[in-house]
Amino acid sequence: MHENKITDRVRDHFVRYARFHTTSNITNHTIPTTKGQKLLADAIVLELSNISGEIVKTPHGSILFRVPSNIKKKKILPIALFAHLDTSPDCSGYNVQPQVWSSYDGKVIRLKNNVILDPDVQPLLKEHIGDTIITADGTTLLGADDKAGVAEIMTFLQYLQENPMLEHGEIEVVFNFDEEIGRGIQSIPLSLMHAQCGITVDGYGEGLIETECFNAFFVTVFFKGVAVHPGTAKNRMVNAISMASAFLDQLPQKESPEATEGRDGFYCSTHIQGGMETAQLHMLVRDYDIDIVHRRIAVLKEIAKAVAAVYAPGTVRVRSKKQYLNMRKTIENHPSLLPTLLVAVQKAGMQAHVRSIRGGTDGALLAELGIPAVNLFTGGVDFHGPSEWLAVSSMVKAVQTLVHFVSLWTKI
Repeated sequence: MHENKITDRVRDHFVRYARFHTTSNITNHTIPTTKGQKLLADAIVLELSNISGEIVKTPHGSILFRVPSNIKKKKILPIALFAHLDTSPDCSGYNVQPQVWSSYDGKVIRLKNNVILDPDVQPLLKEHIGDTIITADGTTLLGADDKAGVAEIMTFLQYLQENPMLEHGEIEVVFNFDEEIGRGIQSIPLSLMHAQCGITVDGYGEGLIETECFNAFFVTVFFKGVAVHPGTAKNRMVNAISMASAFLDQLPQKESPEATEGRDGFYCSTHIQGGMETAQLHMLVRDYDIDIVHRRIAVLKEIAKAVAAVYAPGTVRVRSKKQYLNMRKTIENHPSLLPTLLVAVQKAGMQAHVRSIRGGTDGALLAELGIPAVNLFTGGVDFHGPSEWLAVSSMVKAVQTLVHFVSLWTKI
């Protein structure tokens, strides 16, 4: 497949997928948590019907697509490629309107709602002058996380279809739901899969490979006050809103996302709701070290005790739930996966950079099940917000990396 053909296909796939409203919803317990994810899955299944392979039926409608090995003389270890269909609930994903900026001139890109993409603020833009850049219109996120990965894998499958002389082992493609809320692997029965290692195509920028992620816990803080008419509230009312505010005031600001970087973990408040009698605060607790995560949760419980003491007879209760764990050790136990992917990135014309994710991927949940999955770049930048953007040339290189990888994998 000529590079221009890859460019056109991966761009068009992405723009089409980005328009589907697939925001996940952590308060729902259906699989998927939102109908738009299933609509996108159904549309992709129709596209896969034109590609040689087997569509494996799954209970919840997520996608497992199997391409058989075309090498008869040697048994090749099956490999899985993962990408997720949902987008983050951190920013609206309704009515996404992709904006395609051909031959980007290196200047400021101005979108609606005074959203500005400034190369002086986002220096990666300077590396893509002359490239095609895709953004949203300023009113929503773009959804490169992870519809860029879906588009790249679909383009890769088309490449295999049109280049039958490229030798490869068995390849399984998984497009799952609700990764953004830590439930991605729940939507795909791993018992149906043959592969015991893989690649999540869900990373940042260009040339990046991610092998470590946060340990992640979701925390809910419940505040119970005493509701009384404000006119007769003296020494009687306990306002749950005030309790929640006092709790938030005691969180260490230097351990918030906006004050941390590198290997620093954090507390992140994501949602608050309630009234005078009851309120709930939802939080993310993150760190690469699981012991520090447990320390952070212990701190939250101490803050809860202090607030409850001040606002007695009001009560404060902290509930924590594991979302995913650091995937590093599981990847290290599979010595061929990362070195092969590094060579594939280099063959696609890039210098590979290995780093840790200040977040997580489905690879974290897979690692807990003993399945190593390294995270590959997609070309997307500034995920989960209206300033998110995507470089099409980086998408092409991601496709090329996958092509080189499956070829190299046959030689292990």
